[in-house]
Amino acid sequence: MLIASYHAFKSLFDDDLHRSDEVYADISKKLKKFGCNASAEDCSKRMVFLAKKYKEIEDMRLLCSGTGDVTNWIYYDAMSQIFEKSRVMKPQKLLAAGTASVSKSRNDDDEEEEEDQNNDGSSCRGRKKKTKKKTNSYTSALPIQSYKERKLQQGNELRTILANLAENIIAQSKQ
Repeated sequence: MLIASYHAFKSLFDDDLHRSDEVYADISKKLKKFGCNASAEDCSKRMVFLAKKYKEIEDMRLLCSGTGDVTNWIYYDAMSQIFEKSRVMKPQKLLAAGTASVSKSRNDDDEEEEEDQNNDGSSCRGRKKKTKKKTNSYTSALPIQSYKERKLQQGNELRTILANLAENIIAQSKQ
């Protein structure tokens, strides 16, 4: 019921004239008519959770080969209706913005890795400092693609190393 109500009010979230807390208050009122007693804050928190869950599943679906469109999450189809439409760049938003800004890709994030010093003097390499970045919905697929490309490249490098190792073993066994 919450997802259907959110979908019905989706255009108000995209509209710059309405604040999200006001829209969630309207959703809460609509849900109360159907006997669901949830505050605007409850609706907001639940939708944030559902959105995170959907994005996790979508990321895993895109990154993991062989999984295709198979998912057991009962809200997947309803959430995909909401988010598939929002991934398309809207011309009105682009014209209003003047110029579109693109967020950093994950390759740029790798450059931010630092060597952290622990209290005991040891170091932990590769830990990233958490920073929140605001990304536009139409750029959200860019980091996923670059991550996937990196993983494919790493896989290709590993295959090359294994092929060279196999050739060396075969050459040594013939001697």
